[in-house]
Amino acid sequence: LALPTLSAVVFLWWQGELREGLKRLHIARGLIVVALVSGWWFVLLAMHEPGFLQFYFIGEHVRRFFDSTYSHGGAFYVYLPILAAGMLPWSLVVAALLALGRKTAAKPALVFCTVAALTVVVFFSAARNKLAPYILPAIPPLALVIADFIAGCSGSAASAGDRERASRMMSLAALVLMAAGIGVFLLPLLAARLANPYLVLVRPCLTTLGLILFAGTAISAWAFRRQRLGFGIAALVATTALGLVTASYGRIEVEPMRSFAAFSREVAARAGDAQIVCYGRYVHAMPFYTRRRVILVGPLSELRFGAERALDASAYFFDSDAALLRLWHQPHTTVVILDQSDYARLKPLLGPARIIARARDKLAIMRVDGAGPNNPSRTLDP
Repeated sequence: LALPTLSAVVFLWWQGELREGLKRLHIARGLIVVALVSGWWFVLLAMHEPGFLQFYFIGEHVRRFFDSTYSHGGAFYVYLPILAAGMLPWSLVVAALLALGRKTAAKPALVFCTVAALTVVVFFSAARNKLAPYILPAIPPLALVIADFIAGCSGSAASAGDRERASRMMSLAALVLMAAGIGVFLLPLLAARLANPYLVLVRPCLTTLGLILFAGTAISAWAFRRQRLGFGIAALVATTALGLVTASYGRIEVEPMRSFAAFSREVAARAGDAQIVCYGRYVHAMPFYTRRRVILVGPLSELRFGAERALDASAYFFDSDAALLRLWHQPHTTVVILDQSDYARLKPLLGPARIIARARDKLAIMRVDGAGPNNPSRTLDP
């Protein structure tokens, strides 16, 4: 409700039509239609799950907006570089065209798209919690603004002077992207020095992506230099599409390394009948692959609604190092999943421990006196 309402109100105010526009919106009848379409679902769920409305409307909307400790914090300006990078190459092209200082007519549709995009960005920038997907609603209207701007500077209706300047600036933008393609092509050569396993794994994709960016933007730069703007823009579109497909294959190659599936299977094979504790952050793959309920010591985050209503929550949800130590020193064997940095900090309190599994920065540790036939160990930590 917030985003379309804010966009509409700001747009109507900017156009000087706020009073009349609000009358045309038929707010009361519109809200009735919305309630008939979706309101019954919330009513039924609230009847079935007491506390849901508090969790969903207050927690997931109000608290996420105002309370930085509720989820993911971030600086006010964090979405600006995300938008600039996420809308490449068009953000770079528009930056170049803006340098022309060209004035465009304030068409109502264009004004509305601009207002809608800015409303989303400003609204979520003001929120205390930030995630990149939050501003996805800004992308479609912003894309229309960019398309209109490019068409206005390079279309058949543009003056010869505008077309010449647009060609020059867009050629410069294409050359910058071509330099970026060279950088991507050379990146695999630095993989060994950077000691990044992801770079080593996606070397073929990076090489292909670099060649695509270099060749495609070189063709675009050539077309722009010859003032063949339509062909140059089409080349940028094709280059972007091929680049995204190639990058997606790279993501597919990397995904197994990012997954905790193998790590969780190894814990399941080595933990025996030990209770499993996630410290700091809940590893969602762990209960699935170990086929057992996992204890959490740390922030509840998205698990809060269920945790606060579980009858046995006191046995599975904790929030302090003292609770971790109690679980660790229980007679029953305990496996703790934690970051390496946390292990280095807690090691003096935990005492001798075996590392039974590793995954990137995650460790699975077990007390030395808990090792046995059902709990084989791989590494004895000194």
